[in-house]
Parts: sequence; C-alpha cells; structure tokens
Amino acid sequence: MNGLFDHDPAFTQKKRDSRGRFATAERAMYDKALKENRYLRLQVEKYRRQAEAANGTFILQQRTIASLREKLAQTK
Repeated sequence: MNGLFDHDPAFTQKKRDSRGRFATAERAMYDKALKENRYLRLQVEKYRRQAEAANGTFILQQRTIASLREKLAQTK
C-alpha cells in the first residue's frame, strides 16, 4: 500500500520513544528494551504463580492419599 508519506524522510527516519517523542536510535532501542523487560517480568510472575498453585494442589492430593491409605491399613 503506497501512502503519501511512505518515502518522506521526515516520517521514515525519525525514531520515537514509547511516548511518541522524538528520540535517538539508542534511546528508542533502550525504551523498547525496557518495555519488553517489563512484559517479560510480568509473564514470569504469572507462570510462577501458576506453578505455585499447581504445586499446592499436588501436595494436598498427596496428603489426602496418604491419610486414606492409613485409614485403609487400619481397617484391615
């Protein structure tokens, strides 16, 4: 799709940060890395909490099985 400003250097060569302000190439890359880092930390926290919840459920199941086995052994 060809737009009116596709090849205009005023629009194609200027780097911007996450707030839309003009920035150097390094600053734009730094800002992008910070944004990605925040996103990845959020994902790590999400998966860590999921793992902890699953681990707690597994421990509860193992305790229930152990107590049922003890009751079964006592009735025999």
